[in-house]
Amino acid sequence: MIYLVVLLFAFLCHYKLEQERSGKKTKQIFYFIEYIVLVLVAGLRYRVGGDSLSYEDDYMILDGIQELSYYNFATSEHGFLWYAFVSCCQFIHNEWVVLQILHAIIFNYAVFRFVSRYSNMPFLSIVFYLTFNYLYFNTEVLRASLGVAVFLLWGYDALLKKEWIKYLLLTFIASNFHIECVAFLLFPLAYTIGKCKINGGKVLIITVGAILLLSVLKIDTLLYSIGQYSEALMYRANSYGTAVDRNANGIIMKLILMAPVFICLSLCKYIKGDDEISKLNRGLVIIYFVMSILVIYFPVIFSRIINPLRIFYIVMLTNLLGYIKPKKSLYAVLLVVSLFCGFLQYREKEILIKYYPYHSIFEPIKEVRREFLFTN
Repeated sequence: MIYLVVLLFAFLCHYKLEQERSGKKTKQIFYFIEYIVLVLVAGLRYRVGGDSLSYEDDYMILDGIQELSYYNFATSEHGFLWYAFVSCCQFIHNEWVVLQILHAIIFNYAVFRFVSRYSNMPFLSIVFYLTFNYLYFNTEVLRASLGVAVFLLWGYDALLKKEWIKYLLLTFIASNFHIECVAFLLFPLAYTIGKCKINGGKVLIITVGAILLLSVLKIDTLLYSIGQYSEALMYRANSYGTAVDRNANGIIMKLILMAPVFICLSLCKYIKGDDEISKLNRGLVIIYFVMSILVIYFPVIFSRIINPLRIFYIVMLTNLLGYIKPKKSLYAVLLVVSLFCGFLQYREKEILIKYYPYHSIFEPIKEVRREFLFTN
């Protein structure tokens, strides 16, 4: 219930403050209130999420200072900066809730700052964030989300200004929270990819071509081959390589859930400029689209690689929907379709159990089904 209340509040803020055009000061106040609410919901949760349950159990027995002292980049399970973050939290207090609160403050600040700077309708972007990514980033992939925060706070700006040394440094920093952030190295290609003008025919060709290629591609075999060079890589090959989905019904459903991504890519035609910003944004949308196709077949590995672009995507979806806002009926239909697809991602019982029901530290109840799912 708490999720629906927060989402309703966010949607009302969008409707009253953006659709009816309220004053700047009022918008700033309510935007800050939304930030505080999202921090509190994530920071004060009790045993809600998936991977975060594992991190919580580790936190209670982990000696962060000792992990830093004996850290080995080749064999250590997690990134150096994750252990540094854990150590800082343990220095404040040895309760897991400290890490939850600090993590929620940092990551949601990065999201709200990025959205306020680059979204034409920040409140609508926050509605999309709540629908698509909020629970995932705040209760699931905690290490990865700190790396994503690096991209949102500084990485995109460095990419925009072509400050390559700074960008490489930020990539190194982010990947020390989670190795998936090496995907940052792909994003400069967006300048070249963004020269391509998008239309319906090209969208269809890219989609069909990617599906046909992935039907015969043996990425799982490739992962095992790479994994032979180190224990850490083999562990990830075993984790990610086995997560291959070639079930026809599952693929069709995932294509349906990609409707907002198709909408975003199709509306890219409104980014008409040939300036560097337009090329970059077009290119990143195309990269996100291709990665989304890859997620259909290899959900674990590519859903991780795509993480740094998830917040950028909802900002671009918001901005591109803004171009058709004068066409009220079309705008309403595409908005409803996008939100509906966001809700559908929780249709599977195994996913819903991770997040619902919600419990806070003030009512510390362990959900038996969630704990069973986590331990199995």
